[in-house]
Amino acid sequence: TLAHLEELGASLTFVERLIRVFLADSATLLERIEKVLAGRDYHEFRSLVHAMKGSSASIGTDRLTRTCTSVGALSDAELRLQAPSLLRTLTGELAAARVELEGYLTERRKSVG
Repeated sequence: TLAHLEELGASLTFVERLIRVFLADSATLLERIEKVLAGRDYHEFRSLVHAMKGSSASIGTDRLTRTCTSVGALSDAELRLQAPSLLRTLTGELAAARVELEGYLTERRKSVG
């Protein structure tokens, strides 16, 4: 997805800014997800996961997108039982996405620079 953006004329600077915004927004969403899970507000949880899924799909972090899709489809009872592990899963997937995105930028800087 990021390579396609560059092919369409987006500069590496634009892509870097896009990644920084995605990572910051996702971290904020994750903090909010943690709070609503603790408060058992599953409607808001699904809303936040849906927002994360949308931004994740837009930037091309497919594993995180798939995780958000599956987590968002869980019933309230499943969410209640799995809340701690779901939070760990989302945290882990976001961390993996960060590593991949930062690796992409490192490689692009080397090839451009």
